[in-house]
Amino acid sequence: MTIETPDIDRRVVQDIKTRAFFGLLFYTPLFLVIVGANDFYKRHSSFCVLFGTLIAGICLFRLFYRLVLSERVKRHSQSLDNAIFYISAGATGLIWGSFFAWFMVLPGEYTSKMLMIVCTAGICAGGTVGFAPSFALAVFFELAVLIPAAALMLLYRTHEPLAVLVLIYSVYLVFIAGQGNREYRQALKNELLLVKKTEELGLLARIDSLTGLYNRRYFDENIDRECKKCSRVRTVPVVIIGDIDHFKKINDQYGHLAGDEFLKLTAEVFRSVFRRDTDIVARFGGEEFIALLTDTPAQAAFELAEELRRRMSAMRMSCNGSEISATISIGIACSRPDIDESRDTLISRADNALYQAKKRGRNQTVSASCDEAAGRQYR
Repeated sequence: MTIETPDIDRRVVQDIKTRAFFGLLFYTPLFLVIVGANDFYKRHSSFCVLFGTLIAGICLFRLFYRLVLSERVKRHSQSLDNAIFYISAGATGLIWGSFFAWFMVLPGEYTSKMLMIVCTAGICAGGTVGFAPSFALAVFFELAVLIPAAALMLLYRTHEPLAVLVLIYSVYLVFIAGQGNREYRQALKNELLLVKKTEELGLLARIDSLTGLYNRRYFDENIDRECKKCSRVRTVPVVIIGDIDHFKKINDQYGHLAGDEFLKLTAEVFRSVFRRDTDIVARFGGEEFIALLTDTPAQAAFELAEELRRRMSAMRMSCNGSEISATISIGIACSRPDIDESRDTLISRADNALYQAKKRGRNQTVSASCDEAAGRQYR
């Protein structure tokens, strides 16, 4: 079983956005702590205003976009939504990194520098872990924060040992980002694989293994829900039961394997006739099949049943030089929107109509009309 790349890509973006959201709340408080130390903001007011405006502005934009605009943009273009997120995340790193670099070449201000170094190290570590689902974004973010400062310190020949440590720390974070990305990707693949296997097991539990149609369990679980939905929207639920005439003769004369193949072909005929997404078609047991139509007028349902009967009569299956064919008897029942009828009663009326079809000579369609419950006869 394989996991499609689009599934992984969608989940990666979703997880990164979730991880990055709460981190945005910390940039402004960290900035206030740094510039408030020893009245730094009084000595460098222009710097503080510019830095504060840019970092608060990008954080507010990202918060507003995530909470208000993202879903609207996503409906028009998923790629554009992803691009805005990645660009804004990278811009956050560039803004912080630019001012970190400026901080480190300021003369003096050792307390604020120390706080800036500690906060920057924490932001880089958090960004590396938070952006780990995207290795490229994680690396870009931490390099955008750290490399400008290291380059300026080496260029101005100030705090050179610290610049070397920053470079070493950058390399270390690249390795951490790579390791985190590999672990995340593997965990995500395992999770998506488990989801797919669970879905497949759920599908197997509701599918008839021979014909590929729904099984009786699935039909029984869903008919109540569908009938209630019909009652709410004032439509008529229709149950159609078909039984292959003299199917036992096929098994006795040609063997059970041939009988199984004939059941598969019958299932294909049912699929070809009842092909709307809202139609529920199931193997009800043995050679009996059932269909629930929830948005089809009674007359149209009767015509579909007749189409099914004609196709079954015309169907031929080759077996060891012989041709196998069989007809089908069909019973139909529908409920009026104003009648609260149980699923058992509806199925029972369809089954009684099927009995009438067999009694009248088989290869027939008999309908218990919507008014049959009031005492009217089969037609």
